[in-house]
Amino acid sequence: MRSRAASVWLACGLGLLALAAAAPRLRAAEDEPPAEKADDEKEPPKEKGKEPLKVRAHADAGHVVAIRIEKEVAKGELFEVRRGGRLAAYARVTELVKDVWPKLGYLVGAGRPDDELFPLVAPVPFTQLLTDDASAPETKEIKALLADRLMVEELGDQMTVHSKCKARIVILHGGIFFMGGDPVATPFARGGGTVVLDTLAYSHIKGEVADETKFKEPTTLRIVREEGFTAGFPAESRVPWFGSRKEKQFLARYIAGQPKEGEDAKLLATDHSTKNSALLDVNLGGHMAVMDLITPTGRAGRDPGAKNKLIFLARALGSGPRYARYMPSKPDYEDVLKWFDDLVDRSDRKLAKAFEGGAEEKAFVYSYSLGAKEGPLVVLAAGLRGGDWLGAVALNRLAEVLLDNPENDPKIPWLLDRVRLKLLPVLNPHGLRAGAATTENGVELDRNFDYHWDAYADRKARGAKPFSEAGSAVIQAAVEKDKAVAFLDIGVDDYDAGYRLVRARDLVTAQQNLLYALLDVVNARLKYRFVVGDAMLQLRITRGAERPSAANWVGAKGPLAASLRICGDGEDSITNTDVAIQTCLDFLCTLALSREKPEPEPAPKEKAPAKKTTPPIPKKKATP
Repeated sequence: MRSRAASVWLACGLGLLALAAAAPRLRAAEDEPPAEKADDEKEPPKEKGKEPLKVRAHADAGHVVAIRIEKEVAKGELFEVRRGGRLAAYARVTELVKDVWPKLGYLVGAGRPDDELFPLVAPVPFTQLLTDDASAPETKEIKALLADRLMVEELGDQMTVHSKCKARIVILHGGIFFMGGDPVATPFARGGGTVVLDTLAYSHIKGEVADETKFKEPTTLRIVREEGFTAGFPAESRVPWFGSRKEKQFLARYIAGQPKEGEDAKLLATDHSTKNSALLDVNLGGHMAVMDLITPTGRAGRDPGAKNKLIFLARALGSGPRYARYMPSKPDYEDVLKWFDDLVDRSDRKLAKAFEGGAEEKAFVYSYSLGAKEGPLVVLAAGLRGGDWLGAVALNRLAEVLLDNPENDPKIPWLLDRVRLKLLPVLNPHGLRAGAATTENGVELDRNFDYHWDAYADRKARGAKPFSEAGSAVIQAAVEKDKAVAFLDIGVDDYDAGYRLVRARDLVTAQQNLLYALLDVVNARLKYRFVVGDAMLQLRITRGAERPSAANWVGAKGPLAASLRICGDGEDSITNTDVAIQTCLDFLCTLALSREKPEPEPAPKEKAPAKKTTPPIPKKKATP
């Protein structure tokens, strides 16, 4: 069912002509020149280019950031430390020495002078939200996503524009835009800025028809091109897209029709009918991203149809998912094997497949290994509960990232030279086939380990004896026979449980500290990417309950062990797989750094010997 809402046009006779004379006056909050400073107070000029910051030795503080300009680096900021193009440490600014020099504390690894520093947080620009309703639900959601990078201003005939904001979001709920033209979006984009325009605001600027559509059931958009801010969504994907329920219906806004050949606007996605424009990328020098941002009930962190809008918004502003692929529905067991087998075939023997266990072919458990053949073994597992298929999707994409290195990340070859990685994507084939939590024997695989076995009350769930199932026996062999040094499994919970790392109960203090270092690194990388509930998505650490789980048993045997818990289902696959892949990569890098032997300090440079100088021969005095 669809009903078309009337659009507002920018031509209403003499009354609008009178309004057009009153063009809005924009006040620049930072346009006035600052008072002149004395020569000894002036800040040094910022270096040109994008050269990375470096570590510098400081007489009073140890290692500091070699800043280019005062207060360029803030207290608490986290960095990846590289030496000669490879990973050397993760570091945090712990204080500002003499209110100027950012002192470094190392979370894991160690740096030395001249190491290069790369921020862990995505370079999201300061962004100004211009809206006709600053109290609307989407304002709250965008604040949750952008936090300290967002400034909000109500649209009006007098507005303050902030010169430090290099991006703008413009949202219009109804009524009219500016009668005297467009002073805030198009000129800003033509000047090289980034603008994200709500569909209605764009329709008013362009004189197009804005189509508000009502559906009885949740609707979708259709991806046309996988590029720019739709990266990770393959062409022809159908993505949930609506503004949640209103009057027992689902709302969505589109631009009527599609851009014509030769126009500045590029079509990235259509509506469900494929006739109208849902996502546009307009190149005006800077980029203008056009999408529906209205969320009537303010549940973008829970409703996938509204949440996906914030994913595209984050991508347009330079953050959002980095590695994920959209996978809206559960794959078959054979699909997962084929994905991995295809990777094996094209990996030039870098990825190896091995049979691990199982009584019959339709329930065989396979592993896929890559990395240093003689390196310490790290096990990443998924699908202990058969319904948790998102873990298998994440591990497949992780293997693809490690093999292809699409971002040319220097950490990846460094990592594969140091660890041997075993991926176990489907530990419970029967559960994946049936969409069930249990194995073919009715056993919950993640309760089938020899940890406080006699004390666990649910004897049916745990099985007749420890390691009675093929999947649990595979993990037992990896730890006891192959001497794995670390284990991480990926499971799925509901939203109320939240995104988190569940650590094994018996980890020693050093292992716990390493997990908290990992948490800091992952959360810095996830900053400004996603919203869940009414907050930015960040992980937390909890301690596992006393039960015979895989992580608890592995941790009690000595290796570092934890379980990553993600939330939701296929509609959230972009968020979930991206969080899982990012956490796995950082888990591997943090572990590898913790096992590195300290490098000897480079020998001090010898001073060049002083040049010998022949004393001048005194001149003889002339004889009178």
